[in-house]
Amino acid sequence: MAMLTIFCITTVNAQTKKHNSANHQHTMAYQCPMKCEGDKTYDKAGKCPKCNMNLKEVAKANKVADLYKCPMCNMNLKKVKIAKAK
Repeated sequence: MAMLTIFCITTVNAQTKKHNSANHQHTMAYQCPMKCEGDKTYDKAGKCPKCNMNLKEVAKANKVADLYKCPMCNMNLKKVKIAKAK
């Protein structure tokens, strides 16, 4: 019984680590610390093509999805325009 418990705990732990590392890859990006390319980001670590510095890990900017609202009951949804914050 103890061996079965250890096996189950080990399997769950391995799956959790695998899942967390997969999520990490989707939420992180790499950017030049000198911002010589502005806000440009890369999916993989490496060196900046302009200044040759190591790219720094940063959070990816979330893209804003299109928003829709109902103008009145039982009508087709209308796309809402969103003003960008400065």
